[in-house]
Amino acid sequence: MRMLQKAAVVGATAIGLVGAGVGSAWAGTPAPQPAPVAAAPAAAQPAAARQAAPVTVAGTVVRNDGRTLQVRDRTGRVTTVQAGPRTAVTKNGRQARFADVTARDRVTVTAQRQGTALVATRVVDTGR
Repeated sequence: MRMLQKAAVVGATAIGLVGAGVGSAWAGTPAPQPAPVAAAPAAAQPAAARQAAPVTVAGTVVRNDGRTLQVRDRTGRVTTVQAGPRTAVTKNGRQARFADVTARDRVTVTAQRQGTALVATRVVDTGR
């Protein structure tokens, strides 16, 4: 019985020493830092700071009246895009004017939503 008590005391001492070692190791570990505060959601930012994501329209030109393009995509949907004051236009790899884009040309238009309108920032015309 005495031997059993000795074994229990030795075991408890070993567990206590190991536990103390783990505790001191944890004591040296720095405390976790709180996560940085994220930026305010878009709704809380001023209107000038919010920028709508660009919209891309690709398809065939149905009509160009000099101020707006109507583009039919593969699904048949026609989208109207307005010319902007800084709309960059290329036709067959060369700089062009908005009026140079003609019906039945294949185009890819990058635009920004302004209110309910789409205003072109870039028009790439690859011809027919």
